[in-house]
Amino acid sequence: MVKVIGIVILIILNKPTELKYNNYDVILVDGRARSMCAYVAKDLLKKTGYLLVHDFNNRPYYHGILNWFEKVDEEESLAVLTLKKGKSNE
Repeated sequence: MVKVIGIVILIILNKPTELKYNNYDVILVDGRARSMCAYVAKDLLKKTGYLLVHDFNNRPYYHGILNWFEKVDEEESLAVLTLKKGKSNE
């Protein structure tokens, strides 16, 4: 069961990279695999775009996302992040 769920998550994660449009102003990450979603999102955001991550502030295990993003604002458990310079594929 875990193997099947892992494969489904990988399929879902890669789906946005197959779309024609890949220059988003804002991406909201919530639900499963937030760190992996954030990693994929770094290549889909505009350089000036925002990544919103739900339950970021109260779950330190998501803070690895800060390797690619920096926090610019927060509200309760929601974090507003922007790309660090040189961390996108543009």
